[in-house]
Amino acid sequence: MKKSFVNNLLIILLVLASTMPLFPQHHRSDDDRKTAVISDRTEELLNRIREKLDDLDAEYLTRLHPREYNKAKRELHKIYDLIEAIENQQVVEVDLPITAMPEEDYRQLVNSINNESFEENKLSVLSSSAKYNYFSVDQIIGLMDLSAFSTWKLRTLEITYPFVVDKNNSFKIINALTFSEDKEKARKIMDRN
Repeated sequence: MKKSFVNNLLIILLVLASTMPLFPQHHRSDDDRKTAVISDRTEELLNRIREKLDDLDAEYLTRLHPREYNKAKRELHKIYDLIEAIENQQVVEVDLPITAMPEEDYRQLVNSINNESFEENKLSVLSSSAKYNYFSVDQIIGLMDLSAFSTWKLRTLEITYPFVVDKNNSFKIINALTFSEDKEKARKIMDRN
């Protein structure tokens, strides 16, 4: 999904939000206080937008490569946040920062990897998680350190680095490796992403 498409969709939603009557002509009152009530027409339009987004996700986004699906899904969540903000009369930040996997989830991932006996199975668990999560450099280093073998370390880097949230700390990954050849391979992996 092209970023310009998503940006255009966000702009349309913002324009829609600014032009729609969010409140009916009369307000309900509780103890003489005005309570915001979203109009039926606005609610209907927002539900139709949600349905179209669900269709977009089911019909098209799921066919994307996992890395592209993850990016598109993140943009889709921004749109859902805007819809929710319109309903709740809130202001939302359109470009929410991407955050690394929560520590509890990270610990569960490490445990799941450690519970597997074979490296191929461990990498499969890691790949599945990387489709739907982001990682900090420190988390990537921790995952790389689950094995002393260079092949594991480099393959782990290859799987997780496209989803790193703090590329400015990438130097730590190079410093975490022992062998010059591994450091060079790691640089190439990071340069591709």
